[in-house]
Amino acid sequence: MITSSHSISYLFTCFLYFFLYLYCICLYTILEATMNLRSIARSQKIEKLDLLRRLLSSQTRPKSGWITTVREALGMTTEQVARRANTTRAYVSNSERAERADEITFRRMQRMAEAINCDFVYFLVPRGEISKTIEAQAEKHARALLRKAGVHMSLEGQQLDNAQQEQEVRRLTQELIANPPRNFWSDPS
Repeated sequence: MITSSHSISYLFTCFLYFFLYLYCICLYTILEATMNLRSIARSQKIEKLDLLRRLLSSQTRPKSGWITTVREALGMTTEQVARRANTTRAYVSNSERAERADEITFRRMQRMAEAINCDFVYFLVPRGEISKTIEAQAEKHARALLRKAGVHMSLEGQQLDNAQQEQEVRRLTQELIANPPRNFWSDPS
């Protein structure tokens, strides 16, 4: 026989389970939205870097260095630059030499840039498209995973043919791109 206290207890338990269910759905939705935002932010960074690479990949530092090139284009002497930078002519010459030798500091480069009315900008230019770099790394991991699995599969007489292996590499590559593991940038072995 069910009493009214049992009915209330049962209803209360059902009510709690229902709200727990709703809470889990909300939590999952928030987590999914966060993951989407991270993915969008990552995609925007990739686009920005790929654009930068396309714009600047052909730009290399002049043989004489940027300081010397701009100074000479402006028709300035090292003495004039030194006065504008509130330093000595030797400091400017040393700065130009240090830049050519890849030994100049950011602080010194900034000081010279200001003296010749330039902005010193520092950035890295990717050697290739970021998405292609990510895809190549994911494929390395996919092939390593397949090699490991292949050993076990061959022992059991279940090895894949070449077409199946390539299909599995493509599938694993896409999966790794979508959800890269913590060791993604480690060398797969």
